[in-house]
Amino acid sequence: MDAAYDALDTFTRACSLSSGVDIEFEAWAESYRGRILYKILNKPDKAQSHLFNAKVLADSLLSTSVLNTDWYKEAIKCLLELEEKFEKIEDQTYRTGEDLKSYNMIKGDLDEVNKALKKGDDNLLDHLNSKFNLGV
Repeated sequence: MDAAYDALDTFTRACSLSSGVDIEFEAWAESYRGRILYKILNKPDKAQSHLFNAKVLADSLLSTSVLNTDWYKEAIKCLLELEEKFEKIEDQTYRTGEDLKSYNMIKGDLDEVNKALKKGDDNLLDHLNSKFNLGV
């Protein structure tokens, strides 16, 4: 476990040294910080912020060479896993008592909206217009 913390310290130092100097390197180091926290140290809360920072930094470069690198793809994969995990936890935590009753009443509508959203923007607008007569 000491090796994991040593690696984390090294990437933290790399982020500090490259901050504002080399954005691509900073994004790379942030992604590794997030991956160490998520996959090795099992600290998803801390990992999510580092993975998100890596994504924002990499996206700011507007370079396809960065977006096609293995470290970027792995960071995005981990970030999506964490978002799904936190979403499930949030669903289970907040849906109790009255909240659960309300959620169960609208669950069908939410599922339909999510399906339409996955099909595309036009399908979502058509679905909302037909279901709720929005006049759009």
